[in-house]
Amino acid sequence: MPSTLDQWRFFCAVIEHGSYVAAANALNRSHSALNHAVRKLEDQIGLQLLQPQGRNVVPTEAGQVMARRARHLLEDALQIEGLARTIGQGWESRVRLVVEIAFPRELLSTVLSKFAPESQGTTVQVEDAVLFGAAEAIEKNHADLVVTPIVPSGKLGHPLVQISLVPIAAPDHPLCLETSPITQAALALSLQISIADTASQPDQQEIGWLRAQQRWRMPNFEAARNLVLQGTGFAWLPLWMVREDLHTGRLGRIELADIPERQITLYLVSQPTESLGPATRRLREILIETATQAD
Repeated sequence: MPSTLDQWRFFCAVIEHGSYVAAANALNRSHSALNHAVRKLEDQIGLQLLQPQGRNVVPTEAGQVMARRARHLLEDALQIEGLARTIGQGWESRVRLVVEIAFPRELLSTVLSKFAPESQGTTVQVEDAVLFGAAEAIEKNHADLVVTPIVPSGKLGHPLVQISLVPIAAPDHPLCLETSPITQAALALSLQISIADTASQPDQQEIGWLRAQQRWRMPNFEAARNLVLQGTGFAWLPLWMVREDLHTGRLGRIELADIPERQITLYLVSQPTESLGPATRRLREILIETATQAD
């Protein structure tokens, strides 16, 4: 008898959660049902897939190989099911959009305002993300569309906008009072106010503007800006956000010796085009059109 998608789903869930009990709770199934399904799967394919390790269950060497293939299989199945729903139901009831917080808020509002008259009752669920958070959302199928500075491996990204990040501090901060340009080495010695990566497992690599020896991580740009206004530290913030503060003198721009600002490109990434419903496709088109017009 051939194996089933449910068996492979249960097998992957046990690996993800580390035990039959935890996987059963997550899937709202009984522990015995999962245990039976995985045991039967092992009998069917003639391989031991899982083994005990203390109180947990871990994959065998063969189980690791099969789990990688099984995850691709389950992802394909989800896409096929999504395509079937799109064909059968037409205009979808919800579009999930995850947006890097560096994306200009005014531009996002314009996009949503243009989409609203055409939405046919579709709910747009918008979530903010930082750095690897948006990329993770599309990889884990937690979003239909994402705006991200990082295009996941195997995905295609459509360039939307370029964002200027500028180093800023309170006008009376020592970095702004310096009479000569600041080097990157000197900047790294000051307290940096940064934004916390929203990925469940943030990448540990040091990104260009995140190399200060001491960093405080805030949940969003507004919280970071408020700390900077108090003179607590410096931050790299989007120029669109602080342009008025710089103009009025509430904030000062730090003069750097090498790179005066940093440019990041934000990309639009979606699930495979053939699995997108008409609402998602239309919102995608509006995002691209609006970003192009704003250049």
